[in-house]
Amino acid sequence: MGSYSNRNYLEIDLKKIKQNAFQIKQYIGEAKLMSVVKTDAYGFGIDVIPKHIEMYSDWFAVATSEDALAIRKQNIDKPVLVLGYVMDSQIAEMVQQKITLTTVSLDYVEHLNELVPEGKNLDVHIKIDTGMNRIGLYSKNHIIARFVEQAEKIFALKNINVTGIYTHFAAAGSAKTEDIEFTKHQYETFKNVVLQLEELGYDVGVKHCCNSDAILNYPEFNMDMVRVGKFFFGFGQEDAMEKLGTTLPFKLTGRIIRVKEISEGETVSYDRAFTAKSSTKIATISFGYGDGLRKNMYKELEVIVNGKRAQVTGKINMDFMMVNVTGNIDVNEGDCALIIGADGHETIMPYEVARIAEASTPEIISVVNNRVPRIYINGDE
Repeated sequence: MGSYSNRNYLEIDLKKIKQNAFQIKQYIGEAKLMSVVKTDAYGFGIDVIPKHIEMYSDWFAVATSEDALAIRKQNIDKPVLVLGYVMDSQIAEMVQQKITLTTVSLDYVEHLNELVPEGKNLDVHIKIDTGMNRIGLYSKNHIIARFVEQAEKIFALKNINVTGIYTHFAAAGSAKTEDIEFTKHQYETFKNVVLQLEELGYDVGVKHCCNSDAILNYPEFNMDMVRVGKFFFGFGQEDAMEKLGTTLPFKLTGRIIRVKEISEGETVSYDRAFTAKSSTKIATISFGYGDGLRKNMYKELEVIVNGKRAQVTGKINMDFMMVNVTGNIDVNEGDCALIIGADGHETIMPYEVARIAEASTPEIISVVNNRVPRIYINGDE
């Protein structure tokens, strides 16, 4: 600990991420792996992560054209699917770089058809909205014939080349009976759309519907390919990580910049939310909500200092947070505190922090902004 001079940092073990990719690939068996690296690879770096998991990835998926182009700049020629919207001005480059787009809506893909350069084709995956109600071809009450009718219109477009079809589950991680039934309904709807299109003679390309949670709970729905993102980075409950054989590949760290003793009755931070009941040792850590935490997480959040847990004390500031290190005699200015990660016998997992933040685990790092340096280790192994 404390081997870097940064005020805080995110240490990323590329060897562990690569091993996680191997474990996931082994787990899914014969299905192809679409590695989801959206939102700057969940905050771990789109310029770095894809090349370290390329050997286990059949496809990549991103949310934006910018992330898609970042993959191409790494000389990766694996297929890349953009899961979201792409601006008109970027369509020609998407065609040139052989980037596959999503049918956000029928109107959208018909519009794209008019933007494709003369003599070229744009690859797309048809997205079927089976209940997420976000993007994709929509049919009220999920009428199969209506989905098929819209898909046929896409197949008829002169400059559009369909290379795949997919849907997205809304609650694949839920154990609630009604959510299980909803997921099964989504799958049956999607499967029937695919079957009808194939019976009509259409080549729908690669078929995929399972996301990260679904590969664990509904492996029978894997189809041709699955989409996995969060498990590369250790985002999952312990039982999921144990099932996959994945490990936590990063540490989120802040620097201790001041240690002091305060007296009984003194208060800490904004709104004087903490009052010392006795003499208390307070360490100030250079990590705050301006780096990606939430202000009110102080009520439950702990960090690890020199192998021991320490409670955040007082409201988290934009640039700092204070923790109670009373009894931890080895704490010094310049030491590091772990917000997520393992030190000695103590480990703070992403899902712990996510629960306190009332967030999903992928949110925890994706909102850690770029003033928190990414430090990569074991990149050549």
